[in-house]
Amino acid sequence: PLARAGGDDLDRLRDAVSRGEVMPLSALQDSVRRAFPGEIIGVKLDEDDGVFSYEFKVLQASSRLLEIEVDARDGKVLDVDDDD
Repeated sequence: PLARAGGDDLDRLRDAVSRGEVMPLSALQDSVRRAFPGEIIGVKLDEDDGVFSYEFKVLQASSRLLEIEVDARDGKVLDVDDDD
């Protein structure tokens, strides 16, 4: 899944990844898949005062939908919401 974001956000994100300030999306997806088995059905990019985070929507085999917020800098899970 691709992250949804405006062009300016994506440009700032690319710059931050190239400077090593945030982890690549692919690495974060791998981390989420390991910690929360299931299918990633959506990814949303958020930016607040220059700090990027991703919200992953994961559909688990049990049909539970999880929303996992991850800090883009270090991959730390910030929040998990169970949407069942």
